[in-house]
Amino acid sequence: MKVSWLIVVMGLVGASPAFGACGYGLYEVVINELVANPDGTDAGAEWVELLNIDPYTTVDLEGWTLEVATHPEESDASTAGYRTAFTLPERSLAPGERLVVAGDAAGLSGSDVLVIEPSGSLPNASSGSDAVRLVDCDGWVQDVVAYGASNTPGEAFLDEWGLPVPSEDLAPSPASGLALARIPDGTDSDVPALDFSVVAATPGLENVGVTDATCEQAGVPGDVVINELMVNPAGADGEAANEWVELYGVSGQVVQLSGWTLSRANRADADGVSASVRFTFPQGATLAPGAHLVVGGELSAADLTTSGFDLYSGAGGDAVILSDCEGTGIDTVVYGGPNEDLLSEDDGHVPDEGAPRPGNDEVLARRADGLDSDRSVADFLLLPEGTPGLPNEDLQCRDAGAPVKINEFLPDPAGTDSDVQAEWVELVSSEVVDLAGWTLHKASRVDEHGAPEAAHLFTFPSGASIAPGEFLVVGGVRAEVVDLVAVSFDLYGGSGGDAVILRDCLGRRADALLYGGRNEDALAEDDGAVPDVVADDPQSNQCLARRIDGADSDVSADDLMLTTHCSPGATNGDPVPAAGGGTTLPPRGCGQPVTGGPVALDPEGGCRFAPERTHAAGWLLVVALTRRRRRARGRPFSHGAQ
Repeated sequence: MKVSWLIVVMGLVGASPAFGACGYGLYEVVINELVANPDGTDAGAEWVELLNIDPYTTVDLEGWTLEVATHPEESDASTAGYRTAFTLPERSLAPGERLVVAGDAAGLSGSDVLVIEPSGSLPNASSGSDAVRLVDCDGWVQDVVAYGASNTPGEAFLDEWGLPVPSEDLAPSPASGLALARIPDGTDSDVPALDFSVVAATPGLENVGVTDATCEQAGVPGDVVINELMVNPAGADGEAANEWVELYGVSGQVVQLSGWTLSRANRADADGVSASVRFTFPQGATLAPGAHLVVGGELSAADLTTSGFDLYSGAGGDAVILSDCEGTGIDTVVYGGPNEDLLSEDDGHVPDEGAPRPGNDEVLARRADGLDSDRSVADFLLLPEGTPGLPNEDLQCRDAGAPVKINEFLPDPAGTDSDVQAEWVELVSSEVVDLAGWTLHKASRVDEHGAPEAAHLFTFPSGASIAPGEFLVVGGVRAEVVDLVAVSFDLYGGSGGDAVILRDCLGRRADALLYGGRNEDALAEDDGAVPDVVADDPQSNQCLARRIDGADSDVSADDLMLTTHCSPGATNGDPVPAAGGGTTLPPRGCGQPVTGGPVALDPEGGCRFAPERTHAAGWLLVVALTRRRRRARGRPFSHGAQ
């Protein structure tokens, strides 16, 4: 509570008669929460929440103003640099009542929201310090919030008592999309650093956040890693609420996480990576050796949830950063493909490329729990389904860049592709290769840098391999012959130029085939050449097959031909060219497997073959179809080894 002695009142900033049009000049209305740096364009999207903490007095706010200032240039900051951002109309504020004063682009509404077209914007304290203050209709300064970097000596902002706010008393800078809020709600010690925290915004509601998470244990890089993350869930509605990050305990002891933070970053400047906190671990949060702890949005199946848990999707290179309670970086994941924004790994290295950019509902997962080389592109894979709270598959990279080729594929089976799920890709190799962690992708266009915008199709599981002379087939659940079944396997049809791409376990292109006739989308061959013409555009039930098994000139138009005599799991031999889309060959059906072997009937219709030939990958590995794993909510803060 502010002291109500008259002698103190007369010393207030902007002093005026003790009694004026507004009343007696002392009120208990405080700036309780503000968003000065909303995601996207700030103009009109900023807001300030006022709270009347006086238990007895209703306050008339007509003529009151919210004023803002950037770093002052004079020692007397009582008036220097301040300008009006909002002027309040007739409105009363009862004891305990709150009022959100919002710009017309903030998207807020309700009886406790006052939408006003602002006459100025709230500063972000991107350099130096800034301030927001509340002034009554007589010019009395009722509350001041000074925030940001340290003040220059002699240029400090003054608080509502006319006293300079030293650097150590400044509230933190407002992070993008988050609020600067009093925690607990309405607390007012006149020391902004003690009263305010950066938390998820709660306009019109009680402020919640972490201030009692004292620093119990500083971290050691490598003791805790970001093990898996979902940054791009499908759907625009509530998307961020479904995002999550999984941590894994690598240390041989229990780690105290109180006050640790998870941040997001999408750029680096002269001072390093510019990151904004999305989550602060509460008091008592711990992580045991070998345990998994999941943090996420309020709709995610996470152990610890919060609103405002919004990570970047990966465009241009983004990062998620785990820091300890002293602000030391413990682990960083750089993702999004090309690292255009020059984000750095844990060891300070700035890679040309991060881990791949996730598509809708895809997750980034370490090849094995805790595996950390400080090179995100090598450590992480894209997977179609996550395992939050459960061990990651052991997909450590053992072979890379071996001569494995895409030998044949069916991109357009009869019927609607997404319904039929009968597409497949066949691989061949001249060496024994461990395929664990290798991936198949499809692409139909390139980005502004000429790199294919590849969509993930399949990740080869632990134990998958191929030997010389073997033909390994990956496909949908109703593919005619298949060794590895994918949950969803839908190739592009070829219109305008498309590609199927094989990447090794380090994320490097091992092989790609271009098809569709005209290469309108400027896709590149393996040697970097961008041809005008690629392999033909397949029609219904036509395959594209290499003229000679495994023979690769890096010219798809020369290497491939269309055929209706598809041969999944067997040599192409001499492919029979397609003639007008028809064939005189007998159709291959459930009763005519290419190499013999029992038929595995699909309960939804169609069939799959279990070929008698031996593949080192194993007999009909069904990936993810039979291994759907889900998490339950509500784990306690302390997690034991799983």
